[in-house]
Amino acid sequence: MTNAVYVLSPILDDPRFDGFGFVDKSSICGSYDINDDFAAWDGVANQLMPVWKPRTLSGVVGPHNDYPAAGSIPIFSERAVSALKDLLDANGELLRCDHPLDAGSYWAYNVTTVCDTLDLEKSTIDPRGAQNIRHHEFHAGRLAGNSIFKIPQSPFDVYVAQPFVNRVVAHNLEGFWFKKVWPLSHGTNWRRHAREELKKHSAVETSRVAERPRGTPVNKISCRPPAVGEEQGSLNEALREYERNLSLDVQAMTSSDIQTRVADELDTIRPSRMGREQKASRAFWCAVAWGESINRELGWEWAMLVNEGGGKTMGVVSPNRSYAVAVFQFIETLATDQQVDNTSLLLFNLIKEQSVPPSSPGELLLLS
Repeated sequence: MTNAVYVLSPILDDPRFDGFGFVDKSSICGSYDINDDFAAWDGVANQLMPVWKPRTLSGVVGPHNDYPAAGSIPIFSERAVSALKDLLDANGELLRCDHPLDAGSYWAYNVTTVCDTLDLEKSTIDPRGAQNIRHHEFHAGRLAGNSIFKIPQSPFDVYVAQPFVNRVVAHNLEGFWFKKVWPLSHGTNWRRHAREELKKHSAVETSRVAERPRGTPVNKISCRPPAVGEEQGSLNEALREYERNLSLDVQAMTSSDIQTRVADELDTIRPSRMGREQKASRAFWCAVAWGESINRELGWEWAMLVNEGGGKTMGVVSPNRSYAVAVFQFIETLATDQQVDNTSLLLFNLIKEQSVPPSSPGELLLLS
């Protein structure tokens, strides 16, 4: 059996699986931020264990989620560490994290195995940057014994081989999304392939959602208008400034034109070597443009989304409150996490074509 290779990602398209963040995002290695500390720039991984002090995680993750991740940084649950410990210990560093709610034990994982396994002549690499690999071809002989690793050409992506996947499946671990990158037919774009596989999965999930009793909540958020004062003032200022910041001529462009420009901008931001905060700052204006074009096209509107714990974020909601998108979280993730596909244009088209899971008025099904 071929030792297949996958990019390891958290599940982000299902409201049952959420992710973590770090309260303190500063670098411990003199880099831009903590995400760069975990990256293997120029094929070299940092050794973080000697200088690591437990970082505090933010966010609420269900106990069933064994791989919530924090942006591009792997995060494993205690159950996952127990099941995968020999593979993890052999290829990286398990770094203890704290959580203010004492929500269980979690470890960040720094992959230190960097393998020069990519066949550069047969692979397809985007000329805009070596880390934009469209199609992978590996030297099969160099993969032997590697279960979880990075490659020099993609400093953020975490790759896993079939034995790792088999172990996850055997222990019924949840929250893992394995995006197959090799072997695929010659020239196949692995990100497009992953999106197609996700659509198949989503079709199954949609049928399951359709069978649930009407009125059963599928998320735990509510919404309200932006409060008069700072919230509304900040939103109004952003709406005045986003055209200039993105060099858009909104009156002369269709919503699809704007969404295409947003997707292109994200494709430029994602592989760049700017720091995470810089990427997030640029993503802010993309989020305003994304949300406002949805409102313009479909009559949606801006609202403050509030979860059960009182956490809030600005988003857009449909007129009958059946759907919501946490725009700023969604776009920032796309801009800063290369393990997540750039689905900004895809989500816009799915909403526009009404190809999203069914939802009743008032349910606020969170789309991402």
